[in-house]
Amino acid sequence: TLSLWVGALLMVSSLKVDVDRKERFKSYQTYFGRLITFLMIGIAQSFIVAMGDIFILKAFVVDKLFFVLFAIIISISFVTIIYTLVSVFGNTGKVLAIMLMVMQLGGSGGTFPIQMAPEFFQRIHAFLPFTHAISLLREAVGGTVWSVAAVHIAYLIVYMLLAITVGVGLKQFFNRSSDKF
Repeated sequence: TLSLWVGALLMVSSLKVDVDRKERFKSYQTYFGRLITFLMIGIAQSFIVAMGDIFILKAFVVDKLFFVLFAIIISISFVTIIYTLVSVFGNTGKVLAIMLMVMQLGGSGGTFPIQMAPEFFQRIHAFLPFTHAISLLREAVGGTVWSVAAVHIAYLIVYMLLAITVGVGLKQFFNRSSDKF
């Protein structure tokens, strides 16, 4: 999960998020055009990471196909969130993505049980994308229980849709303000 977030963050940091001559396009055209490019790269990254986990690291995975598919779903969600932050807020979005990553490391229950974390992290645990991504991958590792997996997939889709809504809704406003600056 961490490698998928870091991969998305590095991709968005190293590739150009905005287009040249943006006056030729509407803000949503720019947003979705670049998002599709980043999603395709994110899907390739997640495929490589998942296959590397299975075949290079020899991680025990019961449902290998679903492990790869879940990694792709997670990557799509993470890329959308991070791309939206950077597309709307620029370099500040990169900082927000890093802060969100650090907060999720402590609050997602991936490094140690959430019951051992401070109360703040226990309260935000259910609302963090890492929480649902980790749980989804755990489903594939131990054997997929679809009633559990569906809930985590739904959360990741909701995060992705929220990011798209923010991206389409705020990109024009923030880009117009920053272009003047």
